[in-house]
Formats: sequence, C-alpha cells, structure tokens
Amino acid sequence: MMREVPRSEWNTFFSSFSLQYRGWLIGLEAHGPNGRTQFALRELPLCAVTADLKNTGQDSITITIGTDPAEHLTYRLDNPIRVRVTETEGRALEALDLESASGATVHLQFRVAVLPETVDGVLLEG
Repeated sequence: MMREVPRSEWNTFFSSFSLQYRGWLIGLEAHGPNGRTQFALRELPLCAVTADLKNTGQDSITITIGTDPAEHLTYRLDNPIRVRVTETEGRALEALDLESASGATVHLQFRVAVLPETVDGVLLEG
C-alpha cells in the first residue's frame, strides 16, 4: 500500500523515520528528470533523512548513508514536491519515494520490510 506524506508533516515524519531506521540496510536509486539513473547503491546502512523546508521555495531533502561520519555519503534532492511511503499489509515500511519539481526521483528500498518493534534489541550497535 502506498501513501503520500503531506508536506506539513515532512519534518516530523523524517525525524521519526531517521530514529527508527538508523542503521538499517537500504538500496538507493536516483533518477534525473529524463528518467536516467544517476546512481544506484545497495546494502548500505541508512544514517538519516532530513527535510530543509523554507518559505522561499528552496526546499530540499537530504539522505545520509553510512555509519562513520568521516565516510558518510549524502544525496540532496532539491525542490521536492512529493514524499510517498510503501508499506506491507502488516504496515511495515518497504520503501520511500521522493519526487522533485523537475521530475527527478529517488527510491529508497529497505533490504527487509519488518516493523521496527519486531527487531528491537536484535541489532547490536557496532
């Protein structure tokens, strides 16, 4: 099931999302406005997703990947207009899709779609 996250909820959503899914393995694909793949990453730990919302129209969403701050990878989507999440029937998050005003898209896919509370205490901090 896919649902859209209203812009008014982006900051709260991404704050909660980042806390719940920090360290989870993801795949990330970014596509330009022409639909061509700009890059694709697999099996990397999510650090955070943040929204920088401004009244001037220069909004952005930044995805940070990696566990070591010295080696973080970041991707910024400028002028986002849509945030969608895909969930399983059990409401576990499967994917996050972002779209910009230019037509550029980002697809973040979790390696495993399970509810965070079902793995509480299973993963160890490294």
